Amino acid sequence: MCLIRETGDTGDRDDRVRYALWTAARLRPGWDADYADALVDRFQIPRHKKLRELSLGQQSALGMTFGLATRAPVTLFDESHLGMDAPSRAAFSDELLADFMAHPRTIVISTHLIDELSPLFEQVVIVDQGRLVLQDETEALRARGADVTGPAEAVDRFVAGRTVLRERQLGRTKSAMVYGGLDEQHRRQARDAGLDLGPVALQDLFVHLTEPAGGPR
Repeated sequence: MCLIRETGDTGDRDDRVRYALWTAARLRPGWDADYADALVDRFQIPRHKKLRELSLGQQSALGMTFGLATRAPVTLFDESHLGMDAPSRAAFSDELLADFMAHPRTIVISTHLIDELSPLFEQVVIVDQGRLVLQDETEALRARGADVTGPAEAVDRFVAGRTVLRERQLGRTKSAMVYGGLDEQHRRQARDAGLDLGPVALQDLFVHLTEPAGGPR
């Protein structure tokens, strides 16, 4: 098992990056040194610097490198993308998906960047204050609601009486995220009313399921 924490710790803070990589190669039986080197180059991590001299983003990128190159049967990333800029996070997502397809294993991602990383998820577990709120396949969760978009009046009529997770409006166009399955008859009604239906956003679902009673809708 390999656990990469949000601090990106990969060794003694006074060790240089090259030594941390050398150590990992000797401690991790599944270590792929060539892949680790390629990731270090992609994330532009200076091998000559000490770990404590790296920026937060570089520390996080190095932690991601260790998590992927270790190829442990179970790998856990605990908010380990913190400090990485958007291009680096996108690069990590690409690398994770490609490497998982080439070397299938169990990868657990603990994150608050739900919508950004949701394309990677096969299964979602929502935990609120230590309590398991929900566990299901990603596509099954997306089918629990819908993003309804179209003329504001038509949207309001369609979502009346439903659980609305959020609403947005720009001019005469409005979108409303509703929670609750829609059968084929409801979907046909939406199409007849000129409305577009999209999948529910996992982040909106997360907020709805973990919001304290009496909180804002």
